[in-house]
Amino acid sequence: MNTGIFRNAFVLVFLLSSFLDLSVGHASDLPQWLQSVKEINLEILEKYPPNEYFYLGVGRSPVPIIALFQEIHPDIASTVPLSSMGNFNSNNQEKVQKKLFQHFRKYFPSKKLLAGRKILLIDMTTSGKSFNETVNQTEVYLKSEGLINSLKPYAIVEANDQLAKELILKGWGVKDLGTNELAQLMERSAFHGYAEFGYYNPLETKFVHTNRVRYLDFSYKYIRQPLEKDQDFIKSLNKIFPKQQFDNQKYISKRFGYGQTAVRSCVARVLDKIFPID
Repeated sequence: MNTGIFRNAFVLVFLLSSFLDLSVGHASDLPQWLQSVKEINLEILEKYPPNEYFYLGVGRSPVPIIALFQEIHPDIASTVPLSSMGNFNSNNQEKVQKKLFQHFRKYFPSKKLLAGRKILLIDMTTSGKSFNETVNQTEVYLKSEGLINSLKPYAIVEANDQLAKELILKGWGVKDLGTNELAQLMERSAFHGYAEFGYYNPLETKFVHTNRVRYLDFSYKYIRQPLEKDQDFIKSLNKIFPKQQFDNQKYISKRFGYGQTAVRSCVARVLDKIFPID
């Protein structure tokens, strides 16, 4: 997989939150939400290995999960801005579907990047309705692009055994968070403000707002830095990727680091100006 400059720009911008505790320390002091993110990512990496799957997050809910994947390697994950798809079929579907597929072409991984891998489509869902419509439209789009049987939905649910069972019967991957801290934060949309992209729905949104600088700061300070100190995480990565040999604090920078944070900040700001998303 090629490493590109777009996912290598990390920044330092002060993170504000009135209710989200993102304090970090040693590995044993990881916030509960980050411990859960780590466990989910390692579980996905083992069950759906990145040489077979590309991890595509939907909208703003799976922000920390996609951020960690991109920290591990920029070519294994990305995000498609998309929200509130539950009412998609109740409108002028043909016209809106054309707009949606144009949007997909812009944000979905290219065939070259996929390199034969399937897409693991990741989102949080409370009822299954919106994510189910996203999956339906994604399948139609991928088929139109000549990508058959190349999609695996992965739903994150919160303490909903019945929904989890229904989705498993559909052949989806499912992670029930129960009522843990991560579930509560995601349910309250606590990570939305740090998403790489803003709200987008083909029925009502004309353009996508990008929050790349804040997203990269969140990823760098509250995903990358604390996990660099986590020896258990490093050992787990080395088991999953025995040929890569991740090395404690160098496990990321050794692969695609760009030096000091100030440099990353400048790079990210320049990229936002040169390549605005509209």
